[in-house]
Amino acid sequence: MDCFSVLQDINRNTLKKLSKEDAALVEDIQAGGKRQNDAIKKLYLKYRPMVLKHISRNSGSRDDGHDLFQKLMEELIINIQKGRYKADASLKHYLMGMCSNMWNKELGKRKRHQAFVQSPKADPGDDPQPDMEKMIEAVAKIVDSMTTTCKDFIRLYYYRSMSMAQVAVEMGLANANTAKNKGFRCIDGVRNWLKENPRFREHLRELRG
Repeated sequence: MDCFSVLQDINRNTLKKLSKEDAALVEDIQAGGKRQNDAIKKLYLKYRPMVLKHISRNSGSRDDGHDLFQKLMEELIINIQKGRYKADASLKHYLMGMCSNMWNKELGKRKRHQAFVQSPKADPGDDPQPDMEKMIEAVAKIVDSMTTTCKDFIRLYYYRSMSMAQVAVEMGLANANTAKNKGFRCIDGVRNWLKENPRFREHLRELRG
Protein backbone atom coordinates (compact mmCIF):
# COMPACT_ATOMS: atom_id res chain seq x y z
CA MET A 1 0.00 0.00 0.00
CA ASP A 2 1.47 3.39 -1.00
CA CYS A 3 1.74 6.46 1.24
CA PHE A 4 -1.23 8.18 -0.39
CA SER A 5 -3.49 5.19 0.35
CA VAL A 6 -2.30 5.11 3.95
CA LEU A 7 -3.12 8.82 4.36
CA GLN A 8 -6.57 8.26 2.87
CA ASP A 9 -7.25 5.45 5.34
CA ILE A 10 -6.09 7.62 8.25
CA ASN A 11 -8.32 10.45 7.05
CA ARG A 12 -11.35 8.18 6.72
CA ASN A 13 -10.81 6.70 10.19
CA THR A 14 -10.47 10.20 11.64
CA LEU A 15 -13.67 11.43 10.00
CA LYS A 16 -15.60 8.47 11.44
CA LYS A 17 -15.50 10.30 14.78
CA LEU A 18 -17.62 13.11 13.32
CA SER A 19 -21.28 13.31 12.45
CA LYS A 20 -22.11 12.58 8.81
CA GLU A 21 -22.76 16.27 8.20
CA ASP A 22 -19.45 17.41 9.72
CA ALA A 23 -17.49 14.66 7.96
CA ALA A 24 -19.01 15.67 4.62
CA LEU A 25 -18.13 19.33 5.20
CA VAL A 26 -14.53 18.45 6.08
CA GLU A 27 -14.19 16.27 2.97
CA ASP A 28 -15.62 19.04 0.78
CA ILE A 29 -13.20 21.60 2.19
CA GLN A 30 -10.31 19.21 1.57
CA ALA A 31 -11.51 18.67 -2.01
CA GLY A 32 -11.30 22.38 -2.87
CA GLY A 33 -13.00 24.11 -5.80
CA LYS A 34 -16.79 24.21 -5.96
CA ARG A 35 -17.20 21.62 -3.22
CA GLN A 36 -15.16 23.79 -0.87
CA ASN A 37 -17.14 26.92 -1.78
CA ASP A 38 -20.44 25.11 -1.16
CA ALA A 39 -19.17 23.83 2.19
CA ILE A 40 -18.12 27.34 3.25
CA LYS A 41 -21.58 28.67 2.37
CA LYS A 42 -23.14 26.00 4.60
CA LEU A 43 -20.78 26.91 7.44
CA TYR A 44 -21.69 30.59 7.06
CA LEU A 45 -25.40 29.86 7.26
CA LYS A 46 -25.10 27.49 10.21
CA TYR A 47 -22.44 29.05 12.43
CA ARG A 48 -22.22 32.78 11.69
CA PRO A 49 -25.36 33.58 13.78
CA MET A 50 -23.80 31.74 16.75
CA VAL A 51 -20.57 33.71 16.46
CA LEU A 52 -22.36 37.05 16.09
CA LYS A 53 -24.49 36.24 19.15
CA HIS A 54 -21.43 35.30 21.22
CA ILE A 55 -19.59 38.50 20.27
CA SER A 56 -22.62 40.74 20.91
CA ARG A 57 -23.01 39.20 24.39
CA ASN A 58 -19.37 39.85 25.17
CA SER A 59 -18.86 43.58 24.58
CA GLY A 60 -18.57 43.37 20.78
CA SER A 61 -20.38 44.93 17.84
CA ARG A 62 -21.94 43.28 14.80
CA ASP A 63 -18.96 44.42 12.71
CA ASP A 64 -16.63 42.77 15.24
CA GLY A 65 -18.61 39.57 14.83
CA HIS A 66 -18.39 39.64 11.04
CA ASP A 67 -14.64 40.32 11.13
CA LEU A 68 -14.00 37.57 13.64
CA PHE A 69 -16.12 35.04 11.74
CA GLN A 70 -14.14 35.76 8.56
CA LYS A 71 -10.91 35.05 10.44
CA LEU A 72 -12.42 31.88 11.90
CA MET A 73 -13.35 30.60 8.44
CA GLU A 74 -9.89 31.32 7.05
CA GLU A 75 -8.19 29.57 9.97
CA LEU A 76 -10.59 26.60 9.86
CA ILE A 77 -9.94 26.02 6.15
CA ILE A 78 -6.16 26.20 6.65
CA ASN A 79 -6.32 23.86 9.66
CA ILE A 80 -8.42 21.30 7.77
CA GLN A 81 -6.27 21.42 4.66
CA LYS A 82 -3.01 21.12 6.64
CA GLY A 83 -4.32 18.35 8.89
CA ARG A 84 -4.35 20.44 12.06
CA TYR A 85 -8.04 19.72 12.66
CA LYS A 86 -8.00 16.25 14.25
CA ALA A 87 -11.79 15.79 14.44
CA ASP A 88 -11.59 15.29 18.20
CA ALA A 89 -14.48 17.75 18.53
CA SER A 90 -17.44 18.63 16.33
CA LEU A 91 -17.07 21.56 13.95
CA LYS A 92 -19.42 23.55 16.18
CA HIS A 93 -17.34 23.05 19.34
CA TYR A 94 -14.09 23.56 17.43
CA LEU A 95 -15.27 26.82 15.86
CA MET A 96 -16.79 28.20 19.04
CA GLY A 97 -13.64 27.31 20.97
CA MET A 98 -11.54 29.25 18.46
CA CYS A 99 -14.09 32.07 18.57
CA SER A 100 -13.85 32.36 22.36
CA ASN A 101 -10.04 32.31 22.33
CA MET A 102 -9.73 34.88 19.53
CA TRP A 103 -12.26 37.23 21.08
CA ASN A 104 -10.72 37.02 24.57
CA LYS A 105 -7.36 37.97 23.06
CA GLU A 106 -8.96 40.88 21.21
CA LEU A 107 -10.70 42.13 24.37
CA GLY A 108 -7.39 41.93 26.21
CA LYS A 109 -5.69 44.06 23.54
CA ARG A 110 -8.52 46.59 23.68
CA LYS A 111 -8.27 46.88 27.45
CA ARG A 112 -4.52 47.47 27.25
CA HIS A 113 -5.02 50.04 24.52
CA GLN A 114 -7.74 51.83 26.50
CA ALA A 115 -5.57 51.87 29.61
CA PHE A 116 -2.77 53.46 27.59
CA VAL A 117 -5.06 56.14 26.12
CA GLN A 118 -6.60 56.95 29.51
CA SER A 119 -3.36 56.89 31.49
CA PRO A 120 -2.66 60.07 33.53
CA LYS A 121 -0.93 62.77 31.50
CA ALA A 122 2.18 64.54 32.74
CA ASP A 123 2.29 68.27 33.34
CA PRO A 124 2.64 69.97 29.92
CA GLY A 125 5.38 72.15 31.40
CA ASP A 126 7.48 69.02 32.06
CA ASP A 127 6.94 67.62 28.55
CA PRO A 128 9.44 68.78 25.92
CA GLN A 129 7.02 67.67 23.16
CA PRO A 130 3.49 68.42 24.41
CA ASP A 131 2.00 67.87 20.95
CA MET A 132 3.33 64.31 20.80
CA GLU A 133 0.75 63.06 23.32
CA LYS A 134 -1.99 64.72 21.32
CA MET A 135 -0.67 63.06 18.17
CA ILE A 136 -0.67 59.66 19.88
CA GLU A 137 -4.25 60.21 21.05
CA ALA A 138 -5.26 61.25 17.54
CA VAL A 139 -3.72 58.14 16.01
CA ALA A 140 -5.35 55.99 18.71
CA LYS A 141 -8.73 57.43 17.76
CA ILE A 142 -8.17 56.46 14.12
CA VAL A 143 -7.14 52.95 15.15
CA ASP A 144 -10.30 52.65 17.28
CA SER A 145 -12.37 53.28 14.14
CA MET A 146 -10.79 50.30 12.33
CA THR A 147 -12.11 46.76 12.09
CA THR A 148 -10.46 44.00 14.09
CA THR A 149 -8.78 42.69 10.92
CA CYS A 150 -7.27 46.09 10.14
CA LYS A 151 -6.03 46.51 13.70
CA ASP A 152 -4.27 43.16 13.44
CA PHE A 153 -2.72 44.17 10.12
CA ILE A 154 -1.48 47.50 11.52
CA ARG A 155 -0.06 45.80 14.61
CA LEU A 156 1.82 43.15 12.64
CA TYR A 157 3.03 45.16 9.64
CA TYR A 158 3.75 48.57 11.16
CA TYR A 159 4.43 47.92 14.83
CA ARG A 160 6.12 44.48 14.61
CA SER A 161 7.67 45.23 11.18
CA MET A 162 6.65 41.88 9.69
CA SER A 163 6.86 41.20 5.97
CA MET A 164 3.63 40.69 4.01
CA ALA A 165 4.38 36.96 3.87
CA GLN A 166 4.76 36.84 7.66
CA VAL A 167 1.56 38.86 8.11
CA ALA A 168 -0.26 36.38 5.87
CA VAL A 169 0.90 33.44 8.01
CA GLU A 170 0.11 35.21 11.30
CA MET A 171 -3.41 36.20 10.15
CA GLY A 172 -4.14 32.88 8.46
CA LEU A 173 -4.34 34.39 4.97
CA ALA A 174 -3.64 32.61 1.69
CA ASN A 175 -0.48 34.51 0.71
CA ALA A 176 1.39 37.83 0.79
CA ASN A 177 -0.78 39.34 -1.96
CA THR A 178 -3.92 38.66 0.09
CA ALA A 179 -2.32 40.41 3.06
CA LYS A 180 -1.29 43.35 0.85
CA ASN A 181 -4.86 43.70 -0.50
CA LYS A 182 -6.23 43.73 3.05
CA GLY A 183 -3.71 46.44 3.90
CA PHE A 184 -4.86 48.56 0.96
CA ARG A 185 -8.48 48.19 2.07
CA CYS A 186 -7.54 49.25 5.59
CA ILE A 187 -5.79 52.37 4.30
CA ASP A 188 -8.81 53.19 2.14
CA GLY A 189 -10.98 52.78 5.23
CA VAL A 190 -8.85 55.30 7.14
CA ARG A 191 -9.06 57.76 4.25
CA ASN A 192 -12.84 57.41 4.11
CA TRP A 193 -13.08 57.87 7.88
CA LEU A 194 -11.04 61.08 7.67
CA LYS A 195 -13.27 62.34 4.84
CA GLU A 196 -16.31 61.74 7.04
CA ASN A 197 -14.62 63.55 9.96
CA PRO A 198 -13.20 66.77 8.42
CA ARG A 199 -12.80 68.55 11.75
CA PHE A 200 -10.66 65.74 13.09
CA ARG A 201 -8.65 65.75 9.84
CA GLU A 202 -7.90 69.45 10.29
CA HIS A 203 -6.93 68.87 13.91
CA LEU A 204 -4.49 66.16 12.79
CA ARG A 205 -2.95 68.53 10.24
CA GLU A 206 -2.48 71.18 12.92
CA LEU A 207 -0.65 68.71 15.13
CA ARG A 208 1.62 67.72 12.27
CA GLY A 209 2.40 71.37 11.71
